[in-house]
Amino acid sequence: MRDDSVVEWIQSKYENLTVDLNERARRRWAAVEALSLGRGGIAAVAKATGISDRTIRNGIRELRKGDTPPAGRQRRVG
Repeated sequence: MRDDSVVEWIQSKYENLTVDLNERARRRWAAVEALSLGRGGIAAVAKATGISDRTIRNGIRELRKGDTPPAGRQRRVG
């Protein structure tokens, strides 16, 4: 699913959103994009955004677990 047009499409969306996203929101947005693409989605999003595949996988894990940090924080305590 690493069609160049898909990568360019994701890159365009990311460039328009990136200034408004904090670390957590960026990770979760990338995870949602990757999941929406299905097989090869993580690689496509990583290529388009420069976000590491590990970060995207962490975002997917957070989404699936419903893992959210305490209010007012981007990260868990510790």
